[in-house]
This record gives sequence, C-alpha cells and structure tokens, in this order.
Amino acid sequence: MRPSLYGEARPTMPTVLPEWLTTDARKALLYGHEAYFREAWHDAQTIIGNERLHGLRQFTYVLFKPDAVLARAIGRAIEVLAEEDFRPVSAATFRFDRVLARELWRYELNIATLQRLEAIDVLLPTTDSLLVVLQDIAELPAVPASEKLRLTKGPALKRLRSLEDIRTRIGAHDGMLNFIHCPDDTSDMVREIGLLLAPAARFAAFQAIARALSENAVEPPVLTEAVQRLYRQAADHDMNVSKTLDRIAAAFRASKCPCWQEYVDILDVARRRGHSDWKKALDAAQLHGVPVAKEDWAVVAAACTEPDLPGLETILSKPSPAASAGAAVPA
Repeated sequence: MRPSLYGEARPTMPTVLPEWLTTDARKALLYGHEAYFREAWHDAQTIIGNERLHGLRQFTYVLFKPDAVLARAIGRAIEVLAEEDFRPVSAATFRFDRVLARELWRYELNIATLQRLEAIDVLLPTTDSLLVVLQDIAELPAVPASEKLRLTKGPALKRLRSLEDIRTRIGAHDGMLNFIHCPDDTSDMVREIGLLLAPAARFAAFQAIARALSENAVEPPVLTEAVQRLYRQAADHDMNVSKTLDRIAAAFRASKCPCWQEYVDILDVARRRGHSDWKKALDAAQLHGVPVAKEDWAVVAAACTEPDLPGLETILSKPSPAASAGAAVPA
C-alpha cells in the first residue's frame, strides 16, 4: 500500500447492514461505505437503541417535491396516505440544489440524459420540499413500510398507473411531475434521511421514530404551518403544460426580443412532440429579460424532457413489484 500523510494506509471498514434492512447485496455493500448512510445509521443506533432498531421496518417517508407544492397536493396526499394506514410522525423542509438532487438519485442518474439533469436543476429548487416520516400502523403489515409505500404509490408514468395507486388518487401528473418520492426499502430510508436532512432535523426524525416505537399512541405532527409556509413560496399553479406553453410564448411575443419567433417555434415543438430544446428558450428569456415565472419554466422543463439514454442500466437495479410482493418479511 502507498504511504499516507496520516500514517500507513489501511483498508476501509464498511458498516455491515443487517439483512432486514435490505435484500440487495450490492446496495448493502455500497451503503456500508457511504457517509450519508453511516451517519444516519449511527444516529439511529444512538437514539433508538440496538434492541429496537428492527422497528425501523414500520417506518418510511414521503417526499413532497415542488410540483406537489405548486399543485397544492399535499393535504390530499396526507389523507390518502392515512387511508393506507400511514401516520405522520415528523416533518422537515429543505431546499434542493444540484448536488443534493444528484446524490439522492446517484445510483440511477447514470442513465439520465443531460437534458434531464438540466430539468432537475430547474424543477427541484423552485420551492422548498417537505419530507414527512410515516409509520405504518396496520395491524398485520405484509411487508416493511418502505416497500408497502413503494408498491402502492404507482409509477411515474400515468399510463402505467392503476386507479388504486396513490399518485392517481392525488392527481399527480406525468413523468417528472409525479409529486412524490419515497425510498425503495428500509436501508434507502436511512440513507436518504442522512442525505436530505441536516443533523438537527435528522436527530429530530429519529427521535420521533423512537417515541412512536415507545408509546401506544402518538399525536401526528402539526403539518399545517409547514405546508402553509411552502404554499406562500409559490403561487398555485394549474400544471397544465399547454397553458404554460401559451403563457411563455405570449411573453416572448410581447417582449419583441431578438429572434423571438425562433423561441416561440421551440415551444410549439414541445407542444406537438412532448419534448424540445426548452433550455435554449429559457436561456434566451433570462438573457433578454423576458418575464416568465420560474414555476412555468419548472413545468415545461419537467414535462418536455427526454429522460433516459436508451440501452443502459442503472447502477442499482430497481426492485420489481412482483418480487417485492412475494418477499418474506425479515425477522
């Protein structure tokens, strides 16, 4: 081994994930070396205690992205989650930046187009996002809470959803405008809490989980103030892509900026094909001071983007619904 300024180099000692956290061996290996997971796992051990850690299987979280804020969908979503026996136990807000977004989806954005990365940078920082930790209070849960929520939330694409899916019931739009994100399994919950929440908020989340495990009943957190604060950040948006394109095109026409017709044509392509070089129009609007609301650009960027490169696989494969539904609950 090469010498180090800090002494002789040694192989890293990864955190060993218990089997009940994940059935994915590759994920367990990667997370065992990852700072976000290790910090959060240490907090969980310290706050909850090793003898009760397996109780984490009762918990997951739902992340309300800016598109849910713009569509005023959070209240309805909390109601639908309650119908599925998910009870809120804590909540925290944060603002995405480009690094945080790339780290959250680090193991799947390897197949993303560059345009999708640009769209993420327009959509996700539009407002704060809201992370709500949930407890599954069903009497006989068939699978851990994170898997249950993943199986019931529904796909990002509307054409693949059923009427019973949570995204259908809360009126989520298509593709990137799907309103919510949730972890795939319990190890993802731990990692993503470690990534998305600052230390004080992370501690508070695990303290709320510990209280929920200790008490027969817990009062759900007061979400009203947090949701109202989010709604004050951005106006209610109809999320209709066609109307949004109309507003942006009208702003270009009224501005008479150089080559305004070229940018209107780009927006027309987006209307006809469902995707276009919207970034060129956005750059022109910013350069020439064309007054377009950031919420409108967020909708167009998310809705008019080619998402993934063909023929590639994500670093960590997504679990199939059939396999998860039939998997035994770890002891």
